[in-house]
Amino acid sequence: HHAKLQAFLDWLEAPPALRALHAVWNGAAADPLPALQEAGDAACVQAALGRLSRQDDLATKLLRFVAQRS
Repeated sequence: HHAKLQAFLDWLEAPPALRALHAVWNGAAADPLPALQEAGDAACVQAALGRLSRQDDLATKLLRFVAQRS
């Protein structure tokens, strides 16, 4: 679980405070739960949303995949 969480946080380009929060929340660190850093957290989520919104939807990707295999 922790390796997948780390991979997701890498993809998200999560700031250190958000990584620390997830580490504590998921039992990977025994530190006190850190405070949310709303501005930094929101910025990385908005950036991820932008990356995702530029991708084609799954049906379009599937149709393209099938067409390439035909």
